[in-house]
Amino acid sequence: SRKQRVLSACEQYITRAEQLKKLVNSDGPGPASKPKASPEVVADDEDESASELPEVDLETVTTELERNLNELVGLEHVKQMLRNLCARVAVDRMRRQHLGTPTSNRANNMIFLGNEGTGKTMMARVTAQLFKSLGLLRKGHLVEVTRQDLVAEFVGQTAPKVSRKVQEARGGVLVIDHADCILGDKGRDQFGQEALDALTNEIERRTDLVVIMTGNPKEMAAFEASAPALFSHFPLRLEFPNYTYPQLAQIFSNMILRDKLCLDPALTLPVLTSLLQRAITRGTAAKWNARAAENILRSVEAEQTARVYKRIQSTGGGSGADDDSDTRRSTSSSAVLGDLLRAISAEDFKGVVRDKDAENVEAVLARLDSIVGCENVKSFVRSLRAQIVIAQERREQGLKTDGGGSMHMIFTGNPGTGKTMVARLLGDMLRGLGVLSRGQLVEATRADLVGEHVGETAPKTLSLIDRAMGGVLFLDEAYTIVSGENDNFGREALDTLMKVMEDSRDELVVILAGYPKEMDELIARNPGIRSRINHHINFPDYSGEELFHIV
Repeated sequence: SRKQRVLSACEQYITRAEQLKKLVNSDGPGPASKPKASPEVVADDEDESASELPEVDLETVTTELERNLNELVGLEHVKQMLRNLCARVAVDRMRRQHLGTPTSNRANNMIFLGNEGTGKTMMARVTAQLFKSLGLLRKGHLVEVTRQDLVAEFVGQTAPKVSRKVQEARGGVLVIDHADCILGDKGRDQFGQEALDALTNEIERRTDLVVIMTGNPKEMAAFEASAPALFSHFPLRLEFPNYTYPQLAQIFSNMILRDKLCLDPALTLPVLTSLLQRAITRGTAAKWNARAAENILRSVEAEQTARVYKRIQSTGGGSGADDDSDTRRSTSSSAVLGDLLRAISAEDFKGVVRDKDAENVEAVLARLDSIVGCENVKSFVRSLRAQIVIAQERREQGLKTDGGGSMHMIFTGNPGTGKTMVARLLGDMLRGLGVLSRGQLVEATRADLVGEHVGETAPKTLSLIDRAMGGVLFLDEAYTIVSGENDNFGREALDTLMKVMEDSRDELVVILAGYPKEMDELIARNPGIRSRINHHINFPDYSGEELFHIV
C-alpha cells in the first residue's frame, strides 16, 4: 500500500543517515574523515586569553613601564593607575600561589576622557604594551577605530564590520576614538544603534581583548546616558587634564629633539613657556593641547628653514663664489653648517607670537586721559592693564595666576557718554598687551545678529563673530537682541553668542552696551550672561562743566 511504501522509504533514509554519521565520526583517513575547522573559525571561537597568568619578571616590567612613563609629560594620576595595575597583578599572583585563588578575569576596559591632544592615544599604546608584558594580552597591539570604521551604510553590514575590527584587535587593545559619535550627530540612528549592540555583544563574549573608548567629557556623559549597557563593561575611567603652558613647553622641547633639531641655549624652559603663551591663546591650548604645540612647531620650523637658507645664500653658499674664500669655507664647514641647520632661535617665533607693543599701550592710555570725565572708567582701564601685565609676568616666571576669567564686559549708560570710544581704546590696548591678535572694533545691533527666517540666525550671528574674532565685538542696545519671551530668533542669536563667548573667550572680547535699567533686566532674564561677564562698567552722564569743556 501507499503507507507501507512511505514507511519503507523513511527507513532507508534513516539507515543511510546513520551510516554517514558513523563515517564522519570515524578516525580513519579519506574524504569522509571529520573536517577540521578553518583557521578563521578557530580564531573566532577560541579565546586567546590564558586561563592562568604566565610567569613574568615583574621587576623588569616595572622598570620598562617607568621608562615609558617618564617620556610622557604630566598625566601623573594616569601613570599612577598603571602602577597600581602592576601591583594588582603581583598580588593576584601571590594569592594564586599561596592561597590557591583562581586567576581573576575582571574586565580591564577603560574610558579615557579629555580634550584633543591630551595624550590619550600615547597612553593607550603604553597600556597595550604593559598588558602584553604582564601576560594579560598575547599580542599587545593597538587597533584604532572611529565611527566610520564600525558603522556601515546599508542594512545588515554594520554588525559584520564591527566583528571584523574586534577580530583584528583580539589579543590587543581596541581604541574607539570619539566613541560618543557612534550614535551619530543627533545622538541616535539605526546603523549607529546596530554598531552599539554588536560592540556590546562582542565585549561580553571576549576576555582576550581590552577596549578603550575616548572622547570629550561632556559628550561622553551624554553618550553614557544613551548606552548604559555598554558602559557597564568599562570599570576604569581616567580623566586627561589639559596641559599647562610649562607642560606644553616641555612637550614642544621633546618635539624639537624628535625632529633632530635643538633649541638655542637662550631658549630656556621659562622663555619657551612665555613664547608659547604669546603664540597660543588659552582657548586654543585648552581645545587642542599638544596638537596646538605641534602646529606652532611646524610654523617655527618653516621660519627657521627660511632663515637658514637666507643665511647660507648671504654667505655665498648658493652662489658661484670661489670655493677657497674664507666665508665659503666657514659656511660649508660641517660642524658650523650642522649647528646652523639644527638650531631653533627666538627669532623663528616671530611669525606666530602676538607681539607686545608697550609704546602703543602708553599711547592708548594717553588718549584715555584726554577724555573729559569718565574717571571711574579710566581707573578701571588702568587697573585692568595692571592685572594683565602682572599675570603675564607671573606666567613667564612659571608661577600660578588667577587668570582664566573672561574679559567680556557690560557697559551701561545713556547715549553719548563715551561707551563706543572706550571700547575702541580697549581693543587697541589689549592688542598692545598681546592679549588680542588684532584688536579691531566691530559694532553691531540686533539686526546684525537675527535673521528673518528659520535657519538664518545662527549662521548670521557666527558670520559677525568671525569678523570680530581677534578683537572686540561691541553690541549696542544689547537688550533688544531678545525682544520678548516668544522671540525664538532672538533667543537663538543670544544662545549662539553665549556659547562663543565661553569657547573663544581668549580670542574675542564681547561688550554688551545699553541703558542701565534695560541692561539690568536683560541680565535678570538671562543668568548665563552674568556667569560669563566679569566686568560691569557704568558710564555716568556728563556734568554741565564737563559738557562745557567738551564744547
